[in-house]
Amino acid sequence: MELYLDLFIMFCFGFYIGQKVFIYQLRNTLKQEAAKLGIDLEQETTEEELESLPPRCVIEKHGDQLYLYDKDTNDFYCQARNLESLAEALYNNRKIDLAHVVNNNDKMWFVKGKISQSVVINEG
Repeated sequence: MELYLDLFIMFCFGFYIGQKVFIYQLRNTLKQEAAKLGIDLEQETTEEELESLPPRCVIEKHGDQLYLYDKDTNDFYCQARNLESLAEALYNNRKIDLAHVVNNNDKMWFVKGKISQSVVINEG
């Protein structure tokens, strides 16, 4: 019985060490690849950079109305009867060009008053 306990403890110890080695190697690989691409992983995101990100929004339905809220701050943006009108209202009333929207499990983008399933952001 003691032999099985010793083997189990050795297995657990080996598994733990293996995980740590794997994580260390994965971090090194990520740092090397980021350095090749000119990305600084240690740099912290500034408040200005966070504000420039498109808002993440959620839709709530009450009766026949849809309500659009900011997911992080829970700020109310607009309301409408359907998704197309909701996208237009966000663009026209709040002047938000781009927003990532989640409706139940559906993910979409509102781009300048229109609904899109995918968005390519061109930096530069």
